[in-house]
Amino acid sequence: MESRNKTIAVNIARNVVNYMEKQDIHVMKAFLEQDKYKNSREFARLNWTDCVIDKECINNPTTCKQSTISIDLANPENSKTNDATDENALPLFNNGANIADGVICRTVLRPYINDFQYDEEHISIFLLDYYDDKTTNEAIVKLLETEQDHTTLDTQINDKLTGSPQYESQLMKVYVVVNWSEKRDNIVLEGVISDEALR
Repeated sequence: MESRNKTIAVNIARNVVNYMEKQDIHVMKAFLEQDKYKNSREFARLNWTDCVIDKECINNPTTCKQSTISIDLANPENSKTNDATDENALPLFNNGANIADGVICRTVLRPYINDFQYDEEHISIFLLDYYDDKTTNEAIVKLLETEQDHTTLDTQINDKLTGSPQYESQLMKVYVVVNWSEKRDNIVLEGVISDEALR
């Protein structure tokens, strides 16, 4: 049973990494910058609740509206999520179709598998600038595998992100964490969001 659950967790993580790698780097970069500014940390944390404007819509999915972002190109830290006054806001997540309710995002980030609902307690996404440093990446993976306390984790990740990121306008790092068992380490997979010109 435990082996099967771990396999499911790994497959969920792979699916989320694949989904995230298809996202628009400019939108994700704007989200990262505004989240870094708002939360005074060097990364952004996402989960299924970021797919929709109001997570309570999950009780009545036909009322769900996809999260959006208004990008301030001159000052990305001033970008705003879910600004109802901006008619030109972009979907936060690219779903490959004009689907305004965030259903694809919710399905990927909040899957229901074998009578179990994986949610924000089980699946987290960490967005970071791209650091081309094996030691830093390994240290972050180790932290994400073992640390459960978010406050401690925030501080420890910030401490690891020293120096200057590389390829800022072209690449972003994604870490997907699936907490599949209280008695075992989290599953952590890495990915990269790249500019369309590099794909």
